[in-house]
Amino acid sequence: IVSHLNIASSLIKKKEDVLQLAHMNAAAGKRAKSASAFEDSVKHLEYAVMLYGRELGENNYPLWLELHTELLEASYAVGEYDAVEKYASLILKNAKNILDKVRAAETILSFYQGAGRFKEAIDLGNTFLKELDIYFPDVYKVKSGDVDKELELFISLIKKYPLSDLDSWVLCTDNRIKAALAVLMGMSIPVWVTAAKASSYLFFRIVNLSLEHGISRITSPGMALLASTLCEEYGLIDLGYKTGMAAIYLQDRSSDHYFTCSVELLFYCNTHYWKNPLKESKPLMFRTYHKGMNEGSTQWASYAINHTCLRGLLTGENLNDVKAEYD
Repeated sequence: IVSHLNIASSLIKKKEDVLQLAHMNAAAGKRAKSASAFEDSVKHLEYAVMLYGRELGENNYPLWLELHTELLEASYAVGEYDAVEKYASLILKNAKNILDKVRAAETILSFYQGAGRFKEAIDLGNTFLKELDIYFPDVYKVKSGDVDKELELFISLIKKYPLSDLDSWVLCTDNRIKAALAVLMGMSIPVWVTAAKASSYLFFRIVNLSLEHGISRITSPGMALLASTLCEEYGLIDLGYKTGMAAIYLQDRSSDHYFTCSVELLFYCNTHYWKNPLKESKPLMFRTYHKGMNEGSTQWASYAINHTCLRGLLTGENLNDVKAEYD
């Protein structure tokens, strides 16, 4: 119905009717985005912004921020990267405070990560963390002793908040901490690629901040990342595996499915094999691939299908059989 009204929009003359159509497009765009119909979402949201015109920015900042953030996320989901940079620039320049920029920052950091622009991601993340008054060291100057201190803190915190009693973990109510956790997560892969020692420090910081201030949507992917660090770098296989299982549990319990694909893939790819035969993770990662595609997490879905095929090769399957199975 909204699309048909848009076709006839040039016939609408009254301002209140134009604004009503703008409201309808905004609602349709958000509904389409929540249903992973991202191309339709972009179309309706862009039309809403066009119809609102100057009315949007001058008289309704909250709606301006919401629509442009939704547009940024939907544009990223469909791979319209010029639009991503356009909306990112608008939000970073015009948002009234640092907390209003955080959702946009998450998408921009993901965009930089996917484009291999790791230094830009780290620089942007550091800028946000400073504005949020959260300390994070120069990634190239992190030492083993810095990471060991975070490990000691983690072990002391899980004595107070056991991994066996996750339902007792409280939710974070501090928006500044939730914003910092989101930025740290956005920096995680760029830091891991460019400075491995600093990535271990970062994973510990995400989880330790969560334990100190309460859990958020970022806690489960942070724990999934930390799980492999505990297994691989410290040989703490039982603790690492329990941390990974805790990440899966927290993500399953969450109403926010954005990180479902990444949490499951991180666990099945990097931690699961420490206690299970390698071949058992292959169907689990293929299931994760489908979840990622259904939820619009195309970047992590691509990683999942990549590692699904790799598991087949590593466990002795014929290359032609692997290709035929997933073609």
